[in-house]
Amino acid sequence: MEIRPMTEDDFEAAVLLVVEFYNDSLSEYGTVLGEDKLLETFAKTWRTSFVLEKEGKLVGLLAGHVTGDICSSLPVYEELFWYVLEPYRKYGVKLFKHAQQWCRIHGISRITMCCMWNSKTDKLFEFYKRMGFQPMETRFVMILN
Repeated sequence: MEIRPMTEDDFEAAVLLVVEFYNDSLSEYGTVLGEDKLLETFAKTWRTSFVLEKEGKLVGLLAGHVTGDICSSLPVYEELFWYVLEPYRKYGVKLFKHAQQWCRIHGISRITMCCMWNSKTDKLFEFYKRMGFQPMETRFVMILN
């Protein structure tokens, strides 16, 4: 199992992981999955994203980008996707720790992570708390037709 920075060569395999993530978590929110948009996102974020690879196959992805804090000039790492295929989920924390270490090296002051409301929220909230996170805000989505 290897954890490494994402490369441009990973884009197609990363799209497949996001499709899995979409099927597991996003489809009920009215999100339309567009491969072109995903490739555009990866083109902007691959330098700040990390993959989990086993025997040449991508089995996990933590994609994020660096943005500014809303109240200060401090940099913040904002997670966009964190998904690991079912058989490899035990490596998800190692993938996160890799990104966390990268943030420390690059002077990032804070990491924000998303938690899908439809994905065993109580367990995920406890997981994030054990990892050292504290709740900050909740987002709500309204689908407009």
